[in-house]
Amino acid sequence: MNKLRYLSVAALFAFGTVGASAAEMSETGQFLDGVAAVVNEGVVLKSELNRQLDLIIRRATAQGMQLPPAHIIQEQVL
Repeated sequence: MNKLRYLSVAALFAFGTVGASAAEMSETGQFLDGVAAVVNEGVVLKSELNRQLDLIIRRATAQGMQLPPAHIIQEQVL
């Protein structure tokens, strides 16, 4: 019984510490990347989406193509 009580207290302490660290990081941390879409069991990161959009826009512009609005290109890429 003492072992169960010890584990419960240890778990509460650990989760409380993790929660405090996450709150602290959200105020002082830097955004690294985000999820643009979930596809099947994987994710497409915003950085990957932006990289592909930039590539498509550069190539089309170099060829003198007229492009649709950015949100349409983004939908087609995803």
